[in-house]
Amino acid sequence: MNTKRFTLTAAAVIAAALTLSACSSNNSGSGTNPSNAPSTSSSASSTDFNDADVTFASGMVMHHQQAIEMADTFLQKDGVDERVRTLAEKIKAAQEPEIDLMNEWLASWGETGDSTESMEGHDMGDMSG
Repeated sequence: MNTKRFTLTAAAVIAAALTLSACSSNNSGSGTNPSNAPSTSSSASSTDFNDADVTFASGMVMHHQQAIEMADTFLQKDGVDERVRTLAEKIKAAQEPEIDLMNEWLASWGETGDSTESMEGHDMGDMSG
């Protein structure tokens, strides 16, 4: 892999990681008002939700699934810099518990939607090499 292509690939992965880290449920020290922060409890009340909550949770599940699929794409390749491989593994590990939590919310609300489908068919650009 040439230096320019590696640099662009690494920059794209790092940008994705920064974007995804903003989606993290760990808001400690972020200055967020705890009374306005979403509950991370899987025992979310089935009466405390609306269509916007369902849309958000379903969309975020798909977003996190796409992050896992992008990480898997890099992890399946040979010759990927170890730093990029480590970052991809961290991204994947961070997304799975959040997907589980949001799927628990959806289930507690009696919603199933598209939350467990893969991102197959969604354009993630040419990540094939």
